[in-house]
Amino acid sequence: MPTEETNNIAVLIDAENVDPAYAGHIMSYAYSLGNVCIREIYGSGISLNEWADPILMYSIHTNFTLRPNRYKNSSDICLVIGAMEILAATREGGKGAVAAVVIASSDSDFSALAVHLRSAGVDVIGMGEAGRVNPMWPRACTDFIPLEAKTPLTRKREETPTPAVAPAQEKKTEQSPAKATEKQPAQAAEQLSDPSGSTGNQTAETGKKQQKAETDKSRKKKETVKIAPTHKARMEIIRGLITEEIVSHDGQIKSGDLFRVISANPEYKYDQQRSRRAPMDYLKTQYGIWFNFEPQENGMSLITLKEIAQPEQAAESAATSAAGEASEPNGEQAGKTTEPKKKQSGKQAKGKKEVKAEETLSPMARQLKEAGIPQQDAARVEETLAGCRNLRDSYNHLRQAFGNETGKQYQQMIKDAGIQFGN
Repeated sequence: MPTEETNNIAVLIDAENVDPAYAGHIMSYAYSLGNVCIREIYGSGISLNEWADPILMYSIHTNFTLRPNRYKNSSDICLVIGAMEILAATREGGKGAVAAVVIASSDSDFSALAVHLRSAGVDVIGMGEAGRVNPMWPRACTDFIPLEAKTPLTRKREETPTPAVAPAQEKKTEQSPAKATEKQPAQAAEQLSDPSGSTGNQTAETGKKQQKAETDKSRKKKETVKIAPTHKARMEIIRGLITEEIVSHDGQIKSGDLFRVISANPEYKYDQQRSRRAPMDYLKTQYGIWFNFEPQENGMSLITLKEIAQPEQAAESAATSAAGEASEPNGEQAGKTTEPKKKQSGKQAKGKKEVKAEETLSPMARQLKEAGIPQQDAARVEETLAGCRNLRDSYNHLRQAFGNETGKQYQQMIKDAGIQFGN
């Protein structure tokens, strides 16, 4: 697997043997391994046309191949050539070196290629559709990721409905009136001579089948994935999903295992694509306030829950102490004298907590608070600004994190205060 020193990843996709619906799963997992510096896809014109949306979305370089007939494997040979060029650059070292190659294909013909790359010190991550993969292909790879959960494409191909009448039949019907009148008596005689009426039954069954096929197509077009309407609602859904996965994995989960699950979630897919960030960078920016992301030696991250202090615990402890003081045997007069002391001690405790909270703030968080941003949002605003390069970039990210109105307000406060951030 990739190391900290060299974590460049190459992704090679066989467009003729992988459905484009798995594009999000393939790229999300590749991003979780490290820096995806090479993105190549190989296939004929028809296959690449089906992959048009993922190619534009993830900026994948296309390699168009021509096939004399459908039984030729021109695309497979081009993919092997591309892998050998990557191996040569890796042996020379420098910027072109990679630590792992992700080969997305359900074709077991790449088994020999995987064995050759592994013998040269390059890890091979195979990804193929479950149920279509030959057992020899996963065994040849360093690690194999089955592609099971399909996600809908952003743009579906328009299916042309089949004509109700075949072209040959249309030509037959377009005859001269004289010939038509000559054949009508003969057809009527044939129908009368058939007592079972099979001709009429066959026509009725054909009409029913065509009607059923048209209704099925209309239903498929109407079926769309519904996602939460607001950014806040989507964040709550994604946060709950990540929390469930962490709890189910004994309090900690690897980033690769997490991306296998959340990459099929429509809320995560929608927000991550709009953020234009790598999956891990998006999670750290949006959910760093709730989760810890600890980098590991293999290039992945270990994700755990953060321990956030609950204000209800402080309220319960204060109520318990007040009940203990009221139970002392000093009579009604003692209760009256101690009541103002409780209020005073409560104010002092509150003031001490605020002072401690301000002391824990970073210098930039203090500047944000002085600019007018509430203290409970200052840390999150600081995390959001950490990945921004300029004011325009911060304007977009703050709106995504806090909503349109609050994000605009915070961005104006930062601009007025002249707070410096970014590179």
